[in-house]
Amino acid sequence: MLAKGELDALVSPGNTGGTVTAAVIKLRPIRRGVGPVLPVWLPFSNGRVLLGDVGANHEPTVATLVSSSIMLATYFRESEQPGRPCKVGLLTIGEEDTKGNGTVHGARLKLNELKEGKGLACFVGSAEPYMLAEGKVTVAVCDGHTGNIVLKMLEVFLRDQILKPLSRAKALSNKASLAIANLFAGRLFTTLKGMKYNLNPDTTGGCLLLGVNGTVVVSHGTVGRDGILQAVNLAIRSHDRDIPKRLKEALDAYLGEESAKTEG
Repeated sequence: MLAKGELDALVSPGNTGGTVTAAVIKLRPIRRGVGPVLPVWLPFSNGRVLLGDVGANHEPTVATLVSSSIMLATYFRESEQPGRPCKVGLLTIGEEDTKGNGTVHGARLKLNELKEGKGLACFVGSAEPYMLAEGKVTVAVCDGHTGNIVLKMLEVFLRDQILKPLSRAKALSNKASLAIANLFAGRLFTTLKGMKYNLNPDTTGGCLLLGVNGTVVVSHGTVGRDGILQAVNLAIRSHDRDIPKRLKEALDAYLGEESAKTEG
């Protein structure tokens, strides 16, 4: 129905792989060689960071990593506050040019070419995780397998190693424990609760699927009523801004319009 124009957008809390596959087949990629990308916002003290992919494409090629970088940079600019710098990095095991597998090396070389020849000034090179926390990278690009593990590890660590112990400490009744809890928990606890809010499927709604001809929001399988409402709101905002069109325009600007035909 979305492909036929009978719907403006689609929200799916179902199986991620099935939703992505159906969207790619029915809606078609916005450009030949473009792979689907699921981005999420990660909260850090220096501002949120856009991470993608987190599950749509587990084995990207050099071409799809390059197109993903351009789409994520464009989505960042469309979504983030004006004036916040867009700094794109390929997430890998080191910031040196020798780090990473062959696909990452190839993508870095191509993105450096676009930086020099096409003005892709936002590309900073390879990125380690610490660079996200320090604000040196505001858009982190990786394959869907790596991104999904990063996201889930962050969620588990936040819940089990920080929020639960802090909650138990604040619940203790003796004065010494309360003093210690208040000393360490005050501002830190508030900050971490904010991180939990930003990583909660019921407050974020879901991820906008980038790279297809249509507005599709993929929600977490555990999402509740509030999460569905947030996902619908995300779909409405994305449709109103015509994100797929803006992504295609950016790809054509950097990669050339001679390859702009979608697969048929």
